[in-house]
Amino acid sequence: MQFDLSPDLSPTACLDVDSASARDLAWLPYAVRFKLDECGLTLSLRDWQQLALAERAALVRTPLVPGTTGFEQLARACGAGDDAGGQRTDGNVEGVASQDWLARSTPFARYVLRKLVHKKLAHQQAA
Repeated sequence: MQFDLSPDLSPTACLDVDSASARDLAWLPYAVRFKLDECGLTLSLRDWQQLALAERAALVRTPLVPGTTGFEQLARACGAGDDAGGQRTDGNVEGVASQDWLARSTPFARYVLRKLVHKKLAHQQAA
């Protein structure tokens, strides 16, 4: 299933890049991870898996709308806490050439790209 996201919307469904376990909501889907990161919140896998399936689905479906606290309140009610690790970034993707397509991409697309770049770099450093 493909989704076109405008820059002011956050993902409200699981994506093709999510693993089968994430699409089944056993693991945190990228959509939820992105929204938690944008709010500066964290939710452990253990806490995620202790949530009822309806709560997990609500976290996926609830959009992150700038200037509102709907998703953040829901996430906190589900046990999310402040991200003390300070891993939040400003949306810049290091190591990727600045191109027009990147500048026009949605915040979520940049988030996924950041995760993929960091995963590749970690794999290269381990080798």
